[in-house]
Amino acid sequence: GLPLPTALDNPGSQTRFFEGIRQLFLALSAGTSPGILFFDDLHWVDGASLEWLSYILRRLHEQPLCLLFTWRGKQPTRGMPLHQLYVEAQRSGKAAILSLSRLSQPSVRELVQSVATVHTTGHFVDRLYAETEGIPFFLIEYLTAIEKGVLNIEQVDWSLTGGIRGLLSSRLSAVDEIGWQLLNTAAVIGRSFDFDTLREASGRSDDETVTALEDLIAQGLVEEVQRHASEHNLTYDFSHEKLRSFVYEETSLARRRLLHRRVAEALVGHTHGHRDDGPLAGQIAPHYRLAGNDAAAADYFKLAGEYARTLYANGEALAHLQLALMLGHPAKAALHEAIGDLYTLLGGYHSALESYETAAAFCAADALAGVEHKLGAVYMRRGEWELAESHLEAALSVWDGQAQPNQQASIYADRSLAAHHQGQVQQALELAQRALSLAEASDDARALAQAHNMLGMLASHNSDTQAALHHLEQSLILAEKLHDPAMRAATLNNLAQAHRLNGATERALSLTESALALSASQGDRHREAALHNNLADLLHALGATEAAMSHLRQAVS
Repeated sequence: GLPLPTALDNPGSQTRFFEGIRQLFLALSAGTSPGILFFDDLHWVDGASLEWLSYILRRLHEQPLCLLFTWRGKQPTRGMPLHQLYVEAQRSGKAAILSLSRLSQPSVRELVQSVATVHTTGHFVDRLYAETEGIPFFLIEYLTAIEKGVLNIEQVDWSLTGGIRGLLSSRLSAVDEIGWQLLNTAAVIGRSFDFDTLREASGRSDDETVTALEDLIAQGLVEEVQRHASEHNLTYDFSHEKLRSFVYEETSLARRRLLHRRVAEALVGHTHGHRDDGPLAGQIAPHYRLAGNDAAAADYFKLAGEYARTLYANGEALAHLQLALMLGHPAKAALHEAIGDLYTLLGGYHSALESYETAAAFCAADALAGVEHKLGAVYMRRGEWELAESHLEAALSVWDGQAQPNQQASIYADRSLAAHHQGQVQQALELAQRALSLAEASDDARALAQAHNMLGMLASHNSDTQAALHHLEQSLILAEKLHDPAMRAATLNNLAQAHRLNGATERALSLTESALALSASQGDRHREAALHNNLADLLHALGATEAAMSHLRQAVS
């Protein structure tokens, strides 16, 4: 038989062994065509194999042999076993480093179109790209699952295929205990997470967190997003959303609840010393909800909704306030009223009326008049002037002489508008004058702005341009002092109409464009549509037919 192999316990023996393997591969690759040695998944390489690879790398010289290495992740960093081989390859001057990026959206579309058995609509390609983020293996897995009928593309959430689960599981197999704790915590926080929240919620020390994050980055599981020293806090990101989802699913329900509570408490701690909890409330609320603390979640959803309203993020604000209500927040009347305000801006008048009516049923007596006033305002937007008038009168009767002059002034101004649209010219003027008198008595800037705006509009319709411009300019000055975009938009629109009647069409166009910008910033769809319509009329009068048609289309969209 063959003699027993000699021990490799000295440098000479190891060198002879390495040289023997090198000569073997050179012999196998001898011939007219250069040989290729392909080493896949080099990130799993052991120390002994690395030593041999370094040996052969330094002795290639002019040999007709190409070494092809592949590894997962970005370039090896200091401390990784692969780093020394990477450095030696670069130092040789004969190495070429090729980074294979993920597929772009056009490339995904091209791939999908080459598979005739699946849908090729733009929506499907967008969804596929969003789910896979351009990773070829994920693309093929999902396309195969769809082709076999295992996955329905109309599902809200696409579950992980067996192949994707297997790949993710293998990538996570080398993660140690602390790394898993950080990954569990990060998966609960979300796709992106910051260092401080991760450390606090995981319960690990600074050193442990830094070391574990460095390992996770080296394994290509996590990426460092912010590298600038000026950044207040470091931010990290999972390398893929599916990886985060997989880690989250692998975390027990009890631990998820515990971690959601810790994350919520850490985020609450970040708000200490700040005047406003609003910016973080939208992040805090879902964590408290998933931690099972509905009361705290409701409080923060309400805060999040109020903060979103200040940014005119009306859809987001509506969702937050509805969740606060659903989770049992005690401020039912105030929440229903706020929800009604948002539906009004979004043009959902039926839902707005329902919300205001519910608010009226729950609210205190001293708040009922305000809700009745808002019900009247919705009916005015719908053009139901008689119903609007009845609610405005109800608002006055609820106060029964106890209302402040500025509150009465606002209602009289709206009643004037209702009367004007019903053709009651004299009554509209009398109501507007009453509104101005009450506003002057209260010296309330908002009430004064509304009364002057109403009188200006009436004067404009009566072709009294001088009076119209006087009242509307007064209203605009007051609205600008108040920093009230809604009042400014309404006044600018009426001022534009007055200038148009005076023949200053260009000036009217400029004012209407300013009004539209203000209404758009608030998300007031009703006023946006009306202003697009007004712009279309002005542009048509100026001969800009194409631009006029564009605004008409936006008015009805």
